[in-house]
Amino acid sequence: AKPTAAAISSGIICDQKTGTTTWWLRSSGSEPAKMADIYLTGIIHNSWVNSQNDGVRPVIWVNYTDAGFSN
Repeated sequence: AKPTAAAISSGIICDQKTGTTTWWLRSSGSEPAKMADIYLTGIIHNSWVNSQNDGVRPVIWVNYTDAGFSN
C-alpha cells in the first residue's frame, strides 16, 4: 500500500524503492501490546500498538443483497 501525502507529512515511514508503507490489520499480534500488520516487504509482522509509523487502511463490507441489489 502506498500512503497518501497527508500520511507522509505526518511521518509515516515509506520504503525508499517501492514507496510502500506498513499498515495495521485488525488482528492482535503475538503479544498483548502488539498488533498484526503488513510490513513494507508484504509479510505479516507485529508492531507495538503505540507505533506511529504504521498506516491504516479502512475497510467496509457491503452486503448488496441487504441493500436491495441483486446480480
